Amino acid sequence: GDADATSAVTKRLTDPAAKAEDRRATVELLLTRKQPEFARTLRGLLDDPAVRQVAVRGLAAFADAETPAAILKAYPKFTAAEKLDAVNTLAARKEWANALLDAVER
Repeated sequence: GDADATSAVTKRLTDPAAKAEDRRATVELLLTRKQPEFARTLRGLLDDPAVRQVAVRGLAAFADAETPAAILKAYPKFTAAEKLDAVNTLAARKEWANALLDAVER
């Protein structure tokens, strides 16, 4: 069924042996489904350099309370472009912007 297909696609997404461009395309495809539980998967990709930029951007689409802490924890490992995306993602929601400001003040 639909849940099995989503599970198979998610498994491929998290497979580091799969091509990076295929994994990024999979993230973008799953983002169109707007399933709230996908935010957890995206947070898990923040440590994966092959897909973390698209994951950071994708997290902006979900009102997920755990997102700011996950992004800020992974932030030191980000490239300059990923850091810019992270700031934009965190600034997109008022409560996330507060977490960003708190991190900057530290």
